[in-house]
Formats: sequence, C-alpha cells, structure tokens
Amino acid sequence: AIRTVKLETLFWGMKMYLIVSCILILLQVTFAGPFFVAGFLGQMNFGKCTQGLGFGNTHIWAGGTIAWMLSIILTRYTLSHKEKLSISAECFFLCSMGLGAVGLFYTLHRGAWVGMFLAMLVLAWVFSRSDYPLRSLFKGLAVMFIFVSVCRLVIHPDVYKMREKMSFLQNVATHRRDMLA
Repeated sequence: AIRTVKLETLFWGMKMYLIVSCILILLQVTFAGPFFVAGFLGQMNFGKCTQGLGFGNTHIWAGGTIAWMLSIILTRYTLSHKEKLSISAECFFLCSMGLGAVGLFYTLHRGAWVGMFLAMLVLAWVFSRSDYPLRSLFKGLAVMFIFVSVCRLVIHPDVYKMREKMSFLQNVATHRRDMLA
C-alpha cells in the first residue's frame, strides 16, 4: 500500500490541511461558536474566548499536528531549491507555511511552539552542514514570521488566558537576558 502513495500528493494534502485548518482556527478564535468542528472525541468546553482547535478536539492535538506538518513542508520547500517551481507552486508552498504558522500561533499551544522552534534549529543545522543553500529555508521562515506578525497586529481575538500564554514568551526572553548579563 505504501508503494502506491505519491509523495507529492501527500505534500499537497498537508499544504491544504494547513491552509484550511488555519482559516478554521482564525474563524474559531474570532467568532467562536458557529465555527466549532468536533474532533474525534468532541470538545465540551468550546465557546467564546477559547483557543483555536482547527480540526482537532483540543488545542494540544491541533498544535502538534500543525507543527509536525509545518516542519515537513518547510523541509520539502528547502529541498525543492534545485527544482524550478512555478510561481503558483511557490505561492502555494509559502501560503501554506504562512497560514500554518498563524494557525499554530492561535492554538496557543506552547509545547508545539517550542517543538517547531527546535525543528527549525535542527533544519538550519542540517542544511548548513550540507551543500543545500539556506536561502529557501530562511525565505520560508521569513514568510511564517511575517504572516504571524501581520495577523497578530490585525486580529485581536479575546482568547481566555491569552495574556498568560503570551507572557511565557516574555518570561523566556527576560530570563535569557538575565542569564547573559
């Protein structure tokens, strides 16, 4: 059964999942109730002011899935530098990575953020030791950062405990600055 799977079809499915899931997450954190999609077990505490769930039944499952797919798509995009991608194929890659990063951000799953950050570090280390140019990797990371920054400035959902979740990043930065001083 595995031999009949075409990898490009699998990558296409992952990119579509990232795009559709992110749109659903943005609708969930902005408008809540009407855009709830029950996961495998259903989510009983969904309502106003919740984190984005996408197609998962919890933000943990959604964040882990998105981080996993984002790392695979980012790797595939970096490896495709030798291929001549059409403009539409490159836009599809970049939009799926950008929207996937936004979806990951609005799940507010800090463990998935850390996992994605570590995956980016490993990718940068592996590709820096090989003959692959890092231009594609940095281009993908820049697009992800720009999409998250723009959505963070434009979309202000009233997510329960969002300040507490975001203070995690400030605490890490403050602790790191104190360690370096």
